Amino acid sequence: MYDRLKSFLSPLFIFSLVLLILNDFMLKATFHNTLTGKLSDFCGLFIFPIFWSAVFPKRKLWVFVLSAILFVFWKSEFASGIIELLNPIFNIQRVVDPTDLIALPVLLLAWFHINGTPHITLNNSLSARLSAWLIGLVAFFSFCATSQQRYVQSFDQPQYVLLKASASPDSKLYDELEFYRTDSLLVVQVKQLYISRPVRDDDYNKNRSIKELDKNIRDWIKDSVSLVPPGKITSLTIATAQGIDSLRFNGGRLDGRFSRTKDGKLIIEGFYKMGLEDSTWTFRDSIGTNAVLKTFVNGEGTSIKQFNRDKLVSNTSINTRAHTIRNIYFQIGLLFYS
Repeated sequence: MYDRLKSFLSPLFIFSLVLLILNDFMLKATFHNTLTGKLSDFCGLFIFPIFWSAVFPKRKLWVFVLSAILFVFWKSEFASGIIELLNPIFNIQRVVDPTDLIALPVLLLAWFHINGTPHITLNNSLSARLSAWLIGLVAFFSFCATSQQRYVQSFDQPQYVLLKASASPDSKLYDELEFYRTDSLLVVQVKQLYISRPVRDDDYNKNRSIKELDKNIRDWIKDSVSLVPPGKITSLTIATAQGIDSLRFNGGRLDGRFSRTKDGKLIIEGFYKMGLEDSTWTFRDSIGTNAVLKTFVNGEGTSIKQFNRDKLVSNTSINTRAHTIRNIYFQIGLLFYS
C-alpha cells in the first residue's frame, strides 16, 4: 500500500496541495482577483488525479479521463441542478466561468509526473508511511472543503456601479447582478454580494463590504470591463423591474442624487456619497399614503421616521458603530472605576 502513496511525498504534490489550501482559505478572500480565481483550478487538477490514481492504481488512465470530464461538467451550467440540490447540505460555492478550462492542460503535467518523473527514494519506515497517509488525508479534505465559506451581503437601498465595457457580459453567469448597457458603459446593479466574513446587521460592516465595490465587480466580470476613472461624472436613467432609476456616478461609484419612480410616482429619493448612503432618504408607497424617512451619516443609519398622511407615527434612533464603540469604552471604564 505504501508504494501507492509514494506520490503523495513528491515535493511538487505537497507544494500544490499547500498552495491549494492557502489560496482557498486565505488568498481568495484577501485579493479576490483573476490569479487567485484560477490558482485553485490549476493546483486542484494536479493533485486530484494523482490522489485517485493512488487509490485506484490499475485505473490511472480512466482516473485522468474522468477528471477532465468532471472538471468540464463542474464548470458548466449543466451542474447547476446538482449543486442546488446539494447546497443545503454541503454549502457548495461555484461560479460558472468557461475561462477556468484553461487549467485542463495541467492534467498532462500530472500524468507525466506520476508516469515519467523519477520520485525521491524513501525507505519504507513508519514515519514515511504515516507522512504519506497524513498528506493523503489532507488532500482528501481539500477536495471536500476547497473554498472558504461565503456569506451573502444584501442591501436595503439600491446599489450600482459603473464600468467601461467592450462587450456585454453573459447575464446567465451572474445571478447576483443585473446589467444595463449604454454605448461603451455598463451599469451593474448589485443585488447581493458574497463576502468571506459572517454578515452583521449593521451599516458599518456593510460599508466595509462595498468599500471597493466597482473594483470587486470588475475583477469578478474580468476581461470585458474596465474601471471608470474617479472624477468623471456620469448621469444616467435606466429602466429596471423595480422602476425608473436616475443615477449619478463619480467614476464607478454612485455619488449624488438617486431617485426611483414607478407608474409616474416618486417612490425612493436619496443621496449617495461615493457609494455610501448620505443625508436623508425618503421611501413612499405606491399610493403616497405612507412614507419612511431614513437619515444617514457616513453611510450609517442614525434614525428612522415613519409617517402616515404626513403624520409622524414613529421615530426611532439607531446606534451607529461609533456610538457602540463609545458605549463599550464607557462600560469598561465604569467596570474599572467600580
